[in-house]
Amino acid sequence: MGEDVQIQTERNVLIQICRLMYSKGFLTAADGNLSLKFEDGSFLVTPSGRNKGLIQPQDLIHMGPEGEILGGLGKPSSEFAMHRVFYEEQREARAVIHCHALFSTVFACMEDGLDDCLMTESVMVLGSVPKAALAIPSTPALAEGLREFARGSQAVLLANHGLVCSGRSLEDAFNRIETVEHFARISYLVKMSENGSAIPSETAQRLEALRSQYGLQGPFTNCRSEDPREKQKDSDLESLKSEITETVFRLMR
Repeated sequence: MGEDVQIQTERNVLIQICRLMYSKGFLTAADGNLSLKFEDGSFLVTPSGRNKGLIQPQDLIHMGPEGEILGGLGKPSSEFAMHRVFYEEQREARAVIHCHALFSTVFACMEDGLDDCLMTESVMVLGSVPKAALAIPSTPALAEGLREFARGSQAVLLANHGLVCSGRSLEDAFNRIETVEHFARISYLVKMSENGSAIPSETAQRLEALRSQYGLQGPFTNCRSEDPREKQKDSDLESLKSEITETVFRLMR
């Protein structure tokens, strides 16, 4: 009976987070998926093909450890294999959320990554957000391509796809999604300004050392403290070299 009450409670929490993410534009239509792992190894999973702003608690799929359906309506998300990778690689993970939040997905579609040390809070709370290689959604390649990143980070960009985060609870995973999206928006605006100022390496290391003091638990991949302006200078220099080389070859013809 206690288990039934817990499952019902978590159903309601998961639905609340679905609706909150939908209201923020992190989820649109049938995009994205959420899951929760119970102590007995069973899972709650959002149903496939359903609008996350409209699903009800009874729509959530209760799955056994081997994937057997224990309750709920419809089919579990076809991308649940991606969630399993996080549960397998992170023993403390109890929730996984995948979404296509706007600015996070912009970075998923860019060559640039979310790895610069720009904000003190992001250095401590997130570190770097690695990016997994492009893979077809809902395929084993997508799930297995995440495995090496899940060992070192609780937030991973999916190239040309979106964002996936794990957490010790649904709220923890949602907070990470929200934090990555906030950092992605700031990072994008900084890159557009071409006037960014990175946190020096020594300061970044001091911020990273504060994680345990604030009760922040990993895994983490530390950010890069290279100054974005230096990256722009290097890019400009390479462009200038290419122009000079092309001009020389043209004159020699």
